[in-house]
Amino acid sequence: MLLFMIGNLMAQAPVSKKEKRKLEAQQQQMKVKELLEQKAFTFKVDQVNPQRGGRVLNVNTDGYTMEIDQQQVKAYLPYFGRAFSADYGSSEGGVKFDQPMTDEEISYDQKKNRTTYSFTIKDKNEKYDCKMTVFDNGNATLNISFLRKDPISYQGKIDNTTIDK
Repeated sequence: MLLFMIGNLMAQAPVSKKEKRKLEAQQQQMKVKELLEQKAFTFKVDQVNPQRGGRVLNVNTDGYTMEIDQQQVKAYLPYFGRAFSADYGSSEGGVKFDQPMTDEEISYDQKKNRTTYSFTIKDKNEKYDCKMTVFDNGNATLNISFLRKDPISYQGKIDNTTIDK
């Protein structure tokens, strides 16, 4: 029995580290593509880059996310920047919404191995133009432009966790 197991192990072709990394990268690429096609994923924020201030802020332990489930988008993101107007009596900060998306566009750039996912969110007080660039390894950048605030960008990673129903 022991000789059979040893012979079986020796018969398997050894896989180099380079081949293993390439295979893992292909698997990750397929996972990311599937998440984007299903429109069911969570963008987990690691860093925030406000337009003003020129400083990248690490927020990877604070649980900031944008969840996309088909046409519904739920965001809980920090905001650092200048607001040109604010709602009277509002104590809400950050970027928070749970709304359906409109003006959705998805395009894949095979040469640069990235997908651009653009959509708009409108609520009663603000319009959010969102542009997410997702790379084949799952890393992503989210840029949001507002009607009444300075734009902001977020860096992070997408995952398959979706909105609880």
